Amino acid sequence: MPGSTTSPSGTAAGGSGETHKARLLSAPRPQYPPLSRELNEAGVVWLRLTVDTQGAVSDVALLRSSGFRRLDKAAMTAVWQWRFQPQQEGGKVVVAEVEQPVRFNLQESE
Repeated sequence: MPGSTTSPSGTAAGGSGETHKARLLSAPRPQYPPLSRELNEAGVVWLRLTVDTQGAVSDVALLRSSGFRRLDKAAMTAVWQWRFQPQQEGGKVVVAEVEQPVRFNLQESE
């Protein structure tokens, strides 16, 4: 809304209805690629996810690579199964973009 701001309570000042960012509800862990584990590859993949009005991921873009193509691909594959509480603006559910890290840590994957 042009000219409106969001108050600390999350409601749009000067508008009607509430405003809430998309919130992650379910995020199954990506499969750690066996060759990446064998080669001790680890890192963080940053993705931009488009979340539709049903809370499903409708598009995925790589923002920052982990430095390992296998990890990037595993992250991009896994997030299609993630589910969000859809974003609301002025009380209406809207499509949203979310920047999301996906971490690959060898100690956590065992």
